[in-house]
Amino acid sequence: MSTLQTTLASVIRARIDEGRLPADAPEKVWGSYGSFLPCDGCGDKILLSQIEYSFTIGHRTVRLHAHCYGHWRPEQQRRAAGRLTRAILEGGGRPASTAPLEPSESRRRP
Repeated sequence: MSTLQTTLASVIRARIDEGRLPADAPEKVWGSYGSFLPCDGCGDKILLSQIEYSFTIGHRTVRLHAHCYGHWRPEQQRRAAGRLTRAILEGGGRPASTAPLEPSESRRRP
């Protein structure tokens, strides 16, 4: 990873920590050409010739360059996996939605 990419990854992580970027996943992400509005990841304007990813969480719209989204999404997923793992460990087992089916439920006979 280049120094520029390392720096961008650090900025993205810091903005998640500060609450300036969401730690939760959006339901839907839209891709389009840039809107000339600032990127919530790096702060630079997203030029009309660049790809912009945007999504809404709550009442907030987030706009990211494609490369900023490429750093934010894996970090967001890593943190979500950590939260899930902690919840499972603190709860003493697996969440109900991932529990194995009982034998009678796994095979349905006609």
